[in-house]
Order: sequence, then C-alpha cells, then structure tokens
Amino acid sequence: MLDLDAKSLTVTGNLGMYGGSRIKMTQAAAYLRVDGTYDSNPGNDVGDTFMTNGLLELKGNMSALNACCGQSFRAVGAHITRFSGSSGQTVNFTYTEHNGRSTFGHVQVTNLSGVGVSTVNGMWVLGTFTNDGRFTIPLSQSVNVQGLVVLGSTSTTTATGVFNRLGGCTAAGGATTVGFTCP
Repeated sequence: MLDLDAKSLTVTGNLGMYGGSRIKMTQAAAYLRVDGTYDSNPGNDVGDTFMTNGLLELKGNMSALNACCGQSFRAVGAHITRFSGSSGQTVNFTYTEHNGRSTFGHVQVTNLSGVGVSTVNGMWVLGTFTNDGRFTIPLSQSVNVQGLVVLGSTSTTTATGVFNRLGGCTAAGGATTVGFTCP
C-alpha cells in the first residue's frame, strides 16, 4: 500500500496498481501527480476507504479494466481527480453501469489541448464535475454526475453520448456546450 498521508508525490512516468495493491489518500493534503498513464487494476475491489480525500492529478490516460472487479478504481467523498494533460487524455473503465462500481469523488478537467479528455466506456462522478478545459462523451457512452456540473468560461463540453447531470448544471459566459444544454 502506498499511503500518502498528508504528503505529495510526483511520478514522472506511468503508475500501475496490480496484485492487490492500494493507494491510500484520506487526508486533504494528500497529493499524487502521475505524468504518464495511471492503470488501476488491483485484482480485487478497492472499496470505499482508500481514496476519500486529497488530489490525484493525471497528465496521461487513466484505465481501470480489471474484468474481475467492479471497483478497480473507487474514489469517494472529498477526493478529487484532475485531468490536466497537455495532449489528449482518455478515461477507460470496464464497469460503469451504476454508482456502486468504479467511481470518482469529484472530477476537474483543465486539459485545454485540441482533443482534451474523452471517455471510452463512460464514468460515474459522485460529487461535482468541473470543466475548465475540453471534455467529450462519445456516442453510446454515458457520463453520470450525481452532484453539480460546473462549466468554466474556457470550457468546451461535447456530448454525442449521454450526459446525465443529476445535481444540476451551471455555465459561465464563454462556456461551449455541444449536444446538450446547461441552464
């Protein structure tokens, strides 16, 4: 187990969780930055007690594709995952059919590259989804946000798939939406 406690760690390459490994982030000051790909495939369900607070900042792609386990990645509570790459990033989860599976606590998108961030198999966000970059939901995919969706003035959000905004949506002047409306 990698317990960040209230510390910061930067991984300049790829990071993978395999063979029962865990990353523990339960303190607000916990910070993990991964400059490469983050692969969350621990080989069993992660559960609700390991990623409850802190910030996971990803510069590359993210995957949780373990066919055995519905919670290969499970962030809840005050935990934030930020996608801040400078080129295209993907989020690729195997199990996204309900909020008891692989989930995010809160998500922030700051990637302003031409491609931005896109989902491969959909995703669940239990808290707030904030977009200040570019975010795409492809055809046949679903993104479900239980909390508020906040679209910043520099954001472009494209939904050819389904964008369920269960907690409402706010958009700053200058925010661009394609395929849905945000009051």
